[in-house]
Amino acid sequence: MLLWIVVPCSLTMAESVKFVSILRKLEMESHNDRKVDGMMSLMCLQCHHLPVEFSAVGVFELNMSLLYTIWGAMTTFLVMLLQFDI
Repeated sequence: MLLWIVVPCSLTMAESVKFVSILRKLEMESHNDRKVDGMMSLMCLQCHHLPVEFSAVGVFELNMSLLYTIWGAMTTFLVMLLQFDI
């Protein structure tokens, strides 16, 4: 269940980074109306300085490192159980 939540959040964050780079390229290549250029510049700055992040009520971020941390904790606990022969 947690996998269904974390993976889409992580993919969305990766896509937002791609979006910023595409927006920068468009901004550099196109020379449209001043209003359009200004809006693209503001959008680029906003996306760059306010990255897309998902969190659980601000306690921890929902990204792939959460899954790695949980996996590591479970593995450590299982190794401890095996050492104590429980």
